[in-house]
Amino acid sequence: MKKRVLFLDIDGTLYDGVNKCIPHSAKIALSKIYQDVDIYICTGRPYYLVHNIDEVREYIKGYVLVNGGCVVIDDKIVFELEMEKSGISKLIKEARMNDDLIGLVTTSNIYLYHMENPHDWMKRSMKENVLIDLKRGLFDETLPYVMGWLFLGNDKIDEYKKKIPELKFLKWGSFGCDITSCKTSKTLGMQKVIEYGHYDIKDVYAVGDGENDVEMLQMANLSCAMGNATEEVQKSANMVSKRVENDGLEDALIKLGLYKKSINEIV
Repeated sequence: MKKRVLFLDIDGTLYDGVNKCIPHSAKIALSKIYQDVDIYICTGRPYYLVHNIDEVREYIKGYVLVNGGCVVIDDKIVFELEMEKSGISKLIKEARMNDDLIGLVTTSNIYLYHMENPHDWMKRSMKENVLIDLKRGLFDETLPYVMGWLFLGNDKIDEYKKKIPELKFLKWGSFGCDITSCKTSKTLGMQKVIEYGHYDIKDVYAVGDGENDVEMLQMANLSCAMGNATEEVQKSANMVSKRVENDGLEDALIKLGLYKKSINEIV
């Protein structure tokens, strides 16, 4: 019998960014289902920035990273897609001209221009040997970048989108965005996982909350958007759960039919 497969976003889905933790109910639910359901993290983060889910790593089969640009299964990279070189060149040129804060990401490092006023979440997220502060230096455009970041408001991000059609800009909300190849999407990463694991599409489930989760939710046979997701994201899913801080992931797994609380847990 083939296993069911579950794709989970991190921030706002598995990880509660307000309380800076994975809710206890989510940890219990994952511990109960992982032997029967293969669980994959599906995130915009690179592999070395998923340490905020260390508590549940033992339940995770694999990772769809940098919005589908890299897939890791059983600690092995099985797929990787670089950003278009022409788009990277335009991005760097535009950012330097406007003195905008951008980052470029490989599977092993983060390169940032510039870091005089880094975001608080970035300080918390970066491990000591990962972040490379370029200050006013130059990016090496020959490196295999799989993702980029822009730390700007939505209006300025829209200007970048018009000028650099080779790249895809996925907004976080109102303070920045992920940048990927136009060929990259979480659904591409999901497809690589499905092919590699020989899963049946009817056994594919997904839970997410962000703009970059819309295609993931639509691709799954059955999907649930978090209660903290925007209206657009919620409309892309089959159902909506409670908010992440209100045991939302547990609620989503129950609604999807993947988890049923025992009498002891209810008490």
